[in-house]
Amino acid sequence: MPNKYIDMNLQAFVSFSISENKVCASKNERKKWPTASLIKLIIVYQTLEAIHQKRILLKTKVFVHPLVASLGSHLELADIPMKMGETYTIYELIQMILLISENQPALQLMITLFNDLASWQTSTHELLLSMGITANISNPTGLDYEDIAIFFDKQSMSDTPMLTSLELLQLTQQLVRDFPEVLLISQQKHMTIKNQIWINRNPKTMSPTNGITWQGLKTGYTVRSGQNLIGVVTKQNRQYIVILLGYQCDDKYSKYNVIEKIIKEVDS
Repeated sequence: MPNKYIDMNLQAFVSFSISENKVCASKNERKKWPTASLIKLIIVYQTLEAIHQKRILLKTKVFVHPLVASLGSHLELADIPMKMGETYTIYELIQMILLISENQPALQLMITLFNDLASWQTSTHELLLSMGITANISNPTGLDYEDIAIFFDKQSMSDTPMLTSLELLQLTQQLVRDFPEVLLISQQKHMTIKNQIWINRNPKTMSPTNGITWQGLKTGYTVRSGQNLIGVVTKQNRQYIVILLGYQCDDKYSKYNVIEKIIKEVDS
């Protein structure tokens, strides 16, 4: 691990070269840390798997579940409040997760695919084991325990979701390898939901900088986790995955520059 990364203002990171199939640099890569919304990639994986298995379609419309509507009534947890009586396509729900990190769509997809939280938890545990990850993830949104427990039986909410940067790397690799179309969605510049245009929260999707092109993939933030980010980027035809955890900075966009700095160093 290069010494230049030791003092970076973050808890952990790992940089992986897809082209060379190796870890290029890392810091505290085995340290468990709150994932925040990065954990939503699990329900995205499960949804794309269900589509490939022809159990649902991207154009399938689903009615907003009462539990989902209840979450949306807390405006601090929802930018696009999903309400009872409304319908959304599976594709729209995936867009809302990947482009603006909405919580309600993750919950709606969980209910659509698994009916209840306990069934999702069991299936998720088995999925992660198949990826070589041993972890009990209590909810599909990544919200901290105190924010999500009021919507469920508290006994089912064991703790705030936590993984290491290496485990998140494994999840990301599996997702991108099995369902590469996820990158086509995550790099979209905007989406239209209920006749309103929403801009991708990743400003780097708008235009390449420093010779680096961003394909996605996911942001995450809670007060407990700090700024988290999974970046899938390309520089000079070489593709990288970078997992960033616990970055502390008032400027929420500077985490993208940190990833580009890491790529610049490992690609030089």
